Amino acid sequence: MYKMGEIKSTIDLVMEKTKRMRFSAKEHEQLKDDDYRIRAGILAKRYLNSYLNLDGLKKEIANFEEAIRGRILQDTRRELIDSLDPEGNFKRILAGIRVLTGESNPELIDGIERLIAEYHQARSKRYQTISDQMKELLEKEGIFGDAVDPRVATDPTWEEALNQLQEDYREKLKRLKKN
Repeated sequence: MYKMGEIKSTIDLVMEKTKRMRFSAKEHEQLKDDDYRIRAGILAKRYLNSYLNLDGLKKEIANFEEAIRGRILQDTRRELIDSLDPEGNFKRILAGIRVLTGESNPELIDGIERLIAEYHQARSKRYQTISDQMKELLEKEGIFGDAVDPRVATDPTWEEALNQLQEDYREKLKRLKKN
């Protein structure tokens, strides 16, 4: 029978074995990068979920030490850019990106705005084309008139077209982000 003092928990054994282990400079740097990315992700999520307004976002970033503030700002901006969805509330996201970018990169903001406008224009045009095609098919079957309004949103052709448009948008956004 063991005495209470002699039984060690698994965590005690692990801690005992690893107490002399050290991180390399590269591993330490990677941990710092991960920490910054996590902090930026939390800030971005709080802003996206409306727990922070623009002023709150700026204040939170200003609270970081000077040495890491630029990195947190950059990572938060990247998180916001990654969350851009032209079908969603992109105006709030764009406002956050604009505040975090300031005057440092107007090309980025202009590029994102242009890309979203192009997406919506292409989306409307594709929707109208599919709607016209569906009306033509209905006319061939003897169904026509002003009251005919095809259900484009439920058509598999529209779903494919929308998926393709979104994929193209994401690819263009990725290229824009690299600049």
